[in-house]
Amino acid sequence: MVQSDGCIVLERNPALDGATNLDTTTVINWDLYSFIGVPPYFFATEIINLDCGDSPYTVTTAQASKTFVHDEDCDFTFILPAASADNVGVGYGFMNLKKAYTITLQVQAGNTIDDSSDGGTKYTIRNYSIPSSCTIRQVTPTKWITVWGDGAWDTGSGVIDFSSSSSSSSSE
Repeated sequence: MVQSDGCIVLERNPALDGATNLDTTTVINWDLYSFIGVPPYFFATEIINLDCGDSPYTVTTAQASKTFVHDEDCDFTFILPAASADNVGVGYGFMNLKKAYTITLQVQAGNTIDDSSDGGTKYTIRNYSIPSSCTIRQVTPTKWITVWGDGAWDTGSGVIDFSSSSSSSSSE
């Protein structure tokens, strides 16, 4: 999956004054560059399937850009890693293919997700008309947000109904 949003700050390196320009209109091989801070995160094609017995499952920062798929007959909870200044930009994908069951994304104390309270949750609505999925990203040292979603999710502050393949939403 190619994601076309985000921000990359490029700074000139005086030691490389003779280097060629970086062409940002084509695919960039990030392995050729060094980074200060968090490197760009891409959502990989790696899928992680878990069994009911794995819940609650603690997601790690080493799993950044992975997509977690729930396809079992049970409710499932994912515990997100603690947000920090070092991990701004980290993102994950979540898919709930079992509409009769709920997946919950639990953030750590001191963190929020979308419009949740401190240490809050985001969870899928049971038996919604389509399976639910979302892509979340850490955007500050304490906050996670949804950057894309399908289906219906709730944070306790009201249901968010995502239109297909869109990051725009409306409250019901």
